[in-house]
Amino acid sequence: MEKKYIFPCVLLTLVLTACGGKAERAQVENLPTEDTYVSSSYVTGYAAPSVEKESVETSEKESETAPSWYTEDAILDAMTQQEGRYHFDKMQPSLHRLYAEIYLILMNQGEKVIISTHSADELSYAFQCVYNDHPEIFWIDGYKYIRRTHGSREFDFAFTGNYIYDLTEVASFQFQISNYVSRATVGLQLASDYEKVKHVYEYVITHTEYKLSSKDNQTILSTMLYGESVCQGYAKTVQYLLNYLDVPTTMVIGTNGDGEGHAWNLACVDGSYYYIDATWGDASYGSNRIFGSNQPSINYDYLNITTQELGINHNINAIVPLPMCVAMESNYYVKEGLYFTSYSGAAINMAFENAYNRREKYITLKASDASVYESMRYELLERQAIFGYLRGRDTVTYMENPINLTLTFWL
Repeated sequence: MEKKYIFPCVLLTLVLTACGGKAERAQVENLPTEDTYVSSSYVTGYAAPSVEKESVETSEKESETAPSWYTEDAILDAMTQQEGRYHFDKMQPSLHRLYAEIYLILMNQGEKVIISTHSADELSYAFQCVYNDHPEIFWIDGYKYIRRTHGSREFDFAFTGNYIYDLTEVASFQFQISNYVSRATVGLQLASDYEKVKHVYEYVITHTEYKLSSKDNQTILSTMLYGESVCQGYAKTVQYLLNYLDVPTTMVIGTNGDGEGHAWNLACVDGSYYYIDATWGDASYGSNRIFGSNQPSINYDYLNITTQELGINHNINAIVPLPMCVAMESNYYVKEGLYFTSYSGAAINMAFENAYNRREKYITLKASDASVYESMRYELLERQAIFGYLRGRDTVTYMENPINLTLTFWL
């Protein structure tokens, strides 16, 4: 289904006149002129796990022989191993065993294995918790279960993962996955949580193209092997890499502003929770494409953000309790000296100098609220203070985002 995605920005050029008079402001050629908000076609690539149900009438409970790896000790060990996984820790404790059973079955590609529930809702809930916690299980896209009954009497549920690769094929992918992880995490062993998260965000974005037709695009294979994916592939890859780097991260599912399915991440960074959406940070995604070569390569509006900011254009479908993310200490703009609680010429000058020294192509400034945003916009654009921070320029191309309260200037 094709949707219209609203990208709340406008790209403009500001020209300083030779006589120092009022600047002319005109839209860059080839961009729409009828509206401040630019629309473009957008189709989501998110796919929820598939579920297949079969009901079988039987005269008596069948005798079952459990697989050798499906023992009581193995299930209890699996439960212990899951401690620290976000969804496992936050889910109904009474279903921890079911979670561990599903995990063991998926890891061993078991078929028609008896599980400890007679409830389709409990099964769906526990499976989604496992699915959200384990990006390394890339060989499934859902599950099947057989419900065996006799009249009104229910005997059991037999569970099977919907396996898209067998264990031999899974093993063949591991070498490529390891190589990708090594390249993506090199030199980060002594980095701070923030540095790890920023690097992974940038690495996944710069090494992945958003492409609806990408192969295995709901899993880490799409990014790690093919460099193409959709939202769930991005989210699972960020999760895999950050967990590898000991930054606790899980996947969160929900919808975008159009009500289309979407996936992103929740991470504990330097002791506080933040949301991360690498998909929306990618310049190759959706409406970001309209700016062509003028666009920033990475949009940092979705790197370590609060629940309130996420809620501007994301709706969470929480299956376990999620924290209210309110911390700002590890937000990208705060960390990089680009966050302003008031207009400060000295602080803005420092931000521009740092950007020039790093040879950046553009700089984005973020305001703490709408009043600060309007103050910055007035000083920089209406009063043309922007030219005091540029090096020998009498024109500047910039982008306004009144929704996310950012101003981007090309250097």
